[in-house]
Amino acid sequence: NLPRRFSNHSRYGLLRTLKSLRLVVVACAHNVAKEIPQFRSHVEQIIHLFHSSSRILIFESDSTDNTLASLHQWTTAQVYTGGRLEPTIPARSERIAYCRNTLLHKARMLEPDYLLTLDMDIFVGSLSAFQTNFDYDMKEWSVMTANVGGSYYDIWALRTLSELNLNYDVWQRVWALIRGSSKYCGESVID
Repeated sequence: NLPRRFSNHSRYGLLRTLKSLRLVVVACAHNVAKEIPQFRSHVEQIIHLFHSSSRILIFESDSTDNTLASLHQWTTAQVYTGGRLEPTIPARSERIAYCRNTLLHKARMLEPDYLLTLDMDIFVGSLSAFQTNFDYDMKEWSVMTANVGGSYYDIWALRTLSELNLNYDVWQRVWALIRGSSKYCGESVID
């Protein structure tokens, strides 16, 4: 069941309500220097809706572009770096999990009212789109998802319980399926 949607009249008190709540935004960063300016613009609009104790936490690793230097110029973000993780954590999915778990631990210590987890390279949400999360009674939902425009297919999230112990990189498996069989409809995997 979907949460109950507020009437348009309830939108009036939204900004006042959000100003009393703490938001922590977390994102992993890897070779996203090009995306940082737009991402920063969107995130700063969102975080300014909330209490001044709200925070932006970003964990960078293994970037070969100007990502880390660009992030360090963002003075309102707390930037952490894992340096070169690939030699010790070769699987991409495990590095992402390490990044997200590190950020989750740091976010929990801040005791936020809300946690917003974003992908820096595909986040396209507008401020008004973000605000629609609060068109619903906040006591009736614990998570809102999907912060991208267009197609987004997360095969990792859609794995079956029998595959719960995944000790391989999902995307390597997808590409192997696509390349390995002329009868396999590869477009259905990534479109």
